[in-house]
Amino acid sequence: MIIAIKDFLKDYARLKIEEKAIKARLEELNPIIRQAMSDEGVDKIPTNQGNFSIKKTKRWTYSSDVIALKESLDKRKSDEEKDGTATFVEVEQLEFRELKNEV
Repeated sequence: MIIAIKDFLKDYARLKIEEKAIKARLEELNPIIRQAMSDEGVDKIPTNQGNFSIKKTKRWTYSSDVIALKESLDKRKSDEEKDGTATFVEVEQLEFRELKNEV
């Protein structure tokens, strides 16, 4: 049983490390692809793997009144956490931290 968990741990660690590298590469490719699509004047490119498309999303900017209300709410939440009025539930989750190579 102990051998099996070691295999799972090794596989999990390897995948998390690969995930980090994949995310970094995606962040590099994203602006390159968006720029190329913009230069070509297209908003969709079909491929054998799937379709690439430019999706527009709304980013809201709020009035100073709403910003002040949010700041007030955030402070109130923090105060309730500190004074015990707010309650919480602890949830277990698995965490993996890659060892840093010492040079």
